Formats: sequence, C-alpha cells, structure tokens
Amino acid sequence: MNCQQFSELCPLYIYGELEEKLRRSLDTHAASCPACRAAQASAAAAVAFLRRNQPRFSPEEVSALRVRVLAETARAEPAPRPYLARGFFVSLFASPILRFASVAAAVALAVWLVLPRAPEEAPEAAVASVLAMADDIEQESEEVAEVCREIDDLASGIGANRDDSGASLSRSGATA
Repeated sequence: MNCQQFSELCPLYIYGELEEKLRRSLDTHAASCPACRAAQASAAAAVAFLRRNQPRFSPEEVSALRVRVLAETARAEPAPRPYLARGFFVSLFASPILRFASVAAAVALAVWLVLPRAPEEAPEAAVASVLAMADDIEQESEEVAEVCREIDDLASGIGANRDDSGASLSRSGATA
C-alpha cells in the first residue's frame, strides 16, 4: 500500500467501513509511515470531536423552525404549472406537428375500422367516407388549436395586467 491509497481509504477506516484485510493493510502502512499515521490520528480526532459536539435541538426549537419554514413556503409564489398541466388533449393539438400526427393517426384508425367491416361497399365510397372523417377531425383540431391560442392570449393578458406586487392594474395604469 502506498500513501495515496492510504489517504483514499483512511476515511473508510475511521468510520469502520473497511474489510478486515484492508484494515490490516492500512494498519501495516500506518505503522511504517509517520506522515500517514499522523494524518490518520488527526482525522480520527476530528471525527471524534464532531461526534461529541454535534448540535442538539430541543423540541421547541424544532417546532419553531417548522413554523418558520411553513410560513416562508406559504408566502412563496407557486411554481409555474408545466405546459402539459392544462390537459393532455389540449397540449396534443397545440403543436402543428402533433396536430398533423394526431389527424394522421385518426385517419389510419378510421381506415382500419371502415374497410374491414364494409366489404360490400365500393372502395371509392369507403375512401370518401374516411376522407370526410379526416376533414372533420382536421377542422376540430384547428378549432381546439384556436381555443388554445385564445387561452394563452388570455393568460398572458392577465399576467400583463398585474404589477410587481400582484395588484391588478386598470386601463389607466392606476392600482385597483
């Protein structure tokens, strides 16, 4: 064992977390190396001091700290809600890429549902009904996207009508 290995393993030795074989190896090295023996003694003394002098808190101090922490957290502003907190389906249609993917998935599902169950219909009629459903779905997704934009506009308008203290501002700029 060398001094570098000793210094890496010394904390584990002091806390009694080494296997017996490694403990004996550290003991052997410390017996032959005065610098490592002094470092081990110093670290052991520091740990013993900290164990003897660790702070002790009374139940009243713990209770007072708990009250202070709760008061501080009550005054803190709530964390902003993540985008998905508005609802999965609303956020699904907010992005044009996701809107397209959802329309494509709906069309694929409609094709799968309609074609196997209506073999007596001509394929052209089945395709026309699927395309009509796809148009309906796309129109509805655009309507949902418009509602999402309106909600975002309203939310940003509410935030813009507040001053730093959280009070609402009237149109003239005076605090209400």
